[in-house]
Amino acid sequence: MMGFKQLSLIKTATITGLLMALTLPVFASSDAAWAEHDRKVSQKCTSASGLMNAVVSTKPILFDDTVGYTAVIIRGHLKPVAGSQPKATATQEKMCLYMRKTGQVHIADISPATR
Repeated sequence: MMGFKQLSLIKTATITGLLMALTLPVFASSDAAWAEHDRKVSQKCTSASGLMNAVVSTKPILFDDTVGYTAVIIRGHLKPVAGSQPKATATQEKMCLYMRKTGQVHIADISPATR
């Protein structure tokens, strides 16, 4: 059986541990880190889209860290087929999923029927 002194030490250690845990700093990404993230998403997604004059047309949509993706919509025009005359094409939209851990991107066409 524990004595009063041992219980008092356990209580003190528990309270001290809880207080230390409550005072630990919370680490969050800085504004500069998020700006760099957004720049990478924009660069990788516009490059991978295959569209001419591609631009990110939405603010980044951040999925929870358990999913780990950032989504954006890319808008631009289809590139002319090699050997054909360049002509104006309708605006095209694509969704880009950017995997934050690896920097890998996945592109999908957005058809008018899905809007």
